[in-house]
Formats: sequence, C-alpha cells, structure tokens
Amino acid sequence: MEKISLIKRRKMVAAEAGRGRPRDEGEISEEQESSDADFYIDEMDLKNIYLLNGIELESVIGVLDVCAIRELEPQEILIAPDTPNRTVFFILAGRLRIHLDSPGTQPTAVLDPGESVGEISVVDHKPASVYIIADTPCTLLAMEEDTLWSLVKSSHMVARNLLFALVKKLRHADAVFPAV
Repeated sequence: MEKISLIKRRKMVAAEAGRGRPRDEGEISEEQESSDADFYIDEMDLKNIYLLNGIELESVIGVLDVCAIRELEPQEILIAPDTPNRTVFFILAGRLRIHLDSPGTQPTAVLDPGESVGEISVVDHKPASVYIIADTPCTLLAMEEDTLWSLVKSSHMVARNLLFALVKKLRHADAVFPAV
C-alpha cells in the first residue's frame, strides 16, 4: 500500500504549550524532528476518515498537508468543557471516549478510527461542552478551522459528509437525552 507523507515537522503539543496549537519547527528537538520526519499516514487511514468519503485523495493532499498529528496516551484529555476549540480531530488509530459531566463518569459514546470530534465547536464558535478523553493510545489528524472550511468550500462531497456527521451526532444526542 502506498504511503502518503503528510506531517513531517508539525506535531501538536499537549496542553502545557497551548491546547490545539501546532508546534513550530523551532520548538521541536532534533530527536523529535527525526521521528516526525519518519511519520507517514497510510492511504487507507485517510480513506477511513468520514469527511473524505467519496473524495479523490490526490485532490486534497495539498490541503491535508497543513494538518498536524496529535498523539494521546490513555486517559489524556483532548478537549474539556468550557474551553475554546477551533480544531477538528480525526481518529487515525485508537479510541476516544465522550464524557458529559466528568472524566470519571460513564462515557456516552466511544469513537473509533475514521470518526472525529470538535466539529460542533468549530461550526458554532462556542466552547466545548463535553470531555473528550483517550481510551487507548491515539493518533489523531488535527484539522484547523480554516482548513476545514477550505475543504467544504472546494468540495460539495466534503460539505455533504460534514452535514451527515453532524446529523449523526445530533441523532445520538437525541437517543441519549430523549425529549421530556
């Protein structure tokens, strides 16, 4: 299977350096940079991302090239309630949990590779409303808001896929919290 080189120098840093902010090249040690240079995303990983369903990957590789990779350890919090978020995270490997009240409560959903988090706060510019926590070691493709909108503007299929994903999340929320 052909490997597509996407992220060679940019990895997302943990909260201590600014949540959702990619590292600048100057912030990466030589050891990290050499390991980043060897990071490849396989074409099947990209084809599993719902947003890219029905899209010719060659037509969006240039846009995806600006995305960063974020790696999480189990139990690491990716997004917390009441925090701003301008990034959509696509799961390439691992599982994420969604918790409503606190990280110690039962998850309302568990998400697998190909699924994503962060779209709602990117669309409505409101702070996040749930905890998103790594259930297992995770590798995520981090797409900033401008990149997402660039893809939506350039592709009817991407816009359609985004709408379907948001509707799926809305239906899940309706099932978890039926109308009173």
